[in-house]
Amino acid sequence: MVSVQISLKLPSVFSDHMVLQRHAAIPVWGWAQPGANIHVTLGKTTMQGIADAEGNWKVHLPSQSASFTPRNLKKSPPTAATLRLGPIGDSATAWINGKKLESSTEAAPGSITLSVSQNTLKTGRNTIALRIFTPFAFGGFIGGDQYPYLEWPDFQLQLTGIWRRQTESIIASDEPLDKQVKVGAPTLPKDYRGYGRPASLANGMISPVTPYGLRGVIWYKGEADAGFRPQDYRGKMKALMEDWRRWFENQEMHFGIVQLANFLSPANPLKDDNWPHLREAQRLAVLDDPKAGLAVAIDAGETNDIHPRHKQVIGRRLARWALADVYQKIDLRGGPEPVEIRFEEATALIRFEQVGSGLKALNGNPLSGFLLAGEDRKFYEADATIESDVVKVTSESVSRPIAVHYAWHLNPIWANLGNEERLPAVPFKSDDWNMGESS
Repeated sequence: MVSVQISLKLPSVFSDHMVLQRHAAIPVWGWAQPGANIHVTLGKTTMQGIADAEGNWKVHLPSQSASFTPRNLKKSPPTAATLRLGPIGDSATAWINGKKLESSTEAAPGSITLSVSQNTLKTGRNTIALRIFTPFAFGGFIGGDQYPYLEWPDFQLQLTGIWRRQTESIIASDEPLDKQVKVGAPTLPKDYRGYGRPASLANGMISPVTPYGLRGVIWYKGEADAGFRPQDYRGKMKALMEDWRRWFENQEMHFGIVQLANFLSPANPLKDDNWPHLREAQRLAVLDDPKAGLAVAIDAGETNDIHPRHKQVIGRRLARWALADVYQKIDLRGGPEPVEIRFEEATALIRFEQVGSGLKALNGNPLSGFLLAGEDRKFYEADATIESDVVKVTSESVSRPIAVHYAWHLNPIWANLGNEERLPAVPFKSDDWNMGESS
């Protein structure tokens, strides 16, 4: 007797009440015996696939329109099969899950072959029991390593593992009454674990849900990265977006990136910090990628909580970006963004896009949050005025500016540039100096 696993599995992401991406092909994947013929049905549509040599399979269901009507997703393995025992003795009777099998008409001389009817095998654990009569003392499976196995029209399942044998009666034999017979040696899959190791989060949390059909994702990370060369974050985000598009098999995947929120108590507005450098890396990563967008959060944070409580503010800004850039339903995706910065004598001239109904100081106070630096790379607070879509920045302490910063602080609560739609401008800088290269 042996227990055998007829496995047809889906990843856990496929479950009751799941949501499938509309207007895109729907990948469905899983695992089965190598060579298994798989059928997947959604509603009235059925697609067929075959498990590869390692048991992996995947099908793509056709694109569906949005609907509130629930639909059933079904998977079905082939269940009719043939049990081939090979040379085993004079006769044998077999049961699978308590159901007696019938002899097959295609059995070769000296070989026992039994038919497994539809619905006898089930997904999961199956029990196969044999009763064998043999005049030989050695008995059991004598047909070589290829036996026994289950066979379908397009693949085979070797019945390797431990078979338990009990001798019911002995005719001139010295065989023990109870014996375990090993038929082959199953290979167990290796499981990768190790939280905190390189790629452990990607392997443990992202890989299991790939290539799930997605139009886009939201990325809200970076707090810890700010302490480790924040200028490198731009390249890391580029690599992440490229990898995820490859893993999810979707080169059109969109990324909504939340810029780091304001945090801790406001202090010296001239003090450099790693958080604004990380925000700048996020901004530049979005500029590098036409399928990425930025949600500004410098007015949604907390002084005493690194995780902002005002999630709805950030959610609405991400929704606005998606409606504008992904679905083309609205024109204004967010707050003002600098598109041109030039210096004329003592003035920095910054032209913005995404001005909506016009630029403004959001809290009614004079426009603030700008810093200027000259050749000495020393920054000073500056005055700013709005003229149409341009902000003019000057400082009595900088006669010939070469760099301008805006909202350049861990918690820049004094930065108040936005548009009439009350969306804050993105923090930015004009130079490429790393932290510690200016003061």
